[in-house]
Amino acid sequence: MNARKCLQGPATAPRRQRVAPPFGDRPQDRLLPISDEAIALLIDVLRRPKSSRYEVVSSSRPDTNYELTVDGQDVVCSCPGFEYRGKCSHAGKLASALASGGDLPRGMKLLG
Repeated sequence: MNARKCLQGPATAPRRQRVAPPFGDRPQDRLLPISDEAIALLIDVLRRPKSSRYEVVSSSRPDTNYELTVDGQDVVCSCPGFEYRGKCSHAGKLASALASGGDLPRGMKLLG
């Protein structure tokens, strides 16, 4: 056997072309049932403004206010704790209130 044939590998039969099954025939293509509650929640989320701003009074410095910005599920706070750690109690409380649909935490108000 010469070197050229060794590099090319053994002779093989022509490859068969793989054809994917039509969409919908595979289990992962089937849609799962969606509850009315899930649809209502999605509609509520989609109707919300793209981003909104809130203001909260500092618990350690009553003369200081911090601004929270909500963009989708992201909550960002202007307090030193959030800037240092990337999380704070203000952002956590607001995110929790928004997710549950409850009232805003005490001392927090919507700016727009």
